[in-house]
Amino acid sequence: MYKINASATIRVPVVGSVAGEDGKPVKFTFGLQCKRLQQPEIDELMKDPNAPVKGFLHQVVNGWHDVVGADDQPIEFSEANFAALLDQPGMSMLCFNAFMSDIGAKPKN
Repeated sequence: MYKINASATIRVPVVGSVAGEDGKPVKFTFGLQCKRLQQPEIDELMKDPNAPVKGFLHQVVNGWHDVVGADDQPIEFSEANFAALLDQPGMSMLCFNAFMSDIGAKPKN
């Protein structure tokens, strides 16, 4: 069974790593709360091939889970805080790829 009227949002897991002070990878995971877009909406947002990935993400992401500061306390989602997250090298593409991977239908293995 496939339900046509899915929820308006989707939680997208983002999993990656960054180099630690010793150069070894430090793994992380967090979730983005995103609008569930239909293909025509994605196509419209991606119409301009020169539009930045960050702009796309600011259009679809409206919350997050498990994002903490240096003191391990949760950081509230805001446009400014999200922009700061995306300013980390490689983070915008990691988030974009996670969104695009999770938003669509997938074959069952």
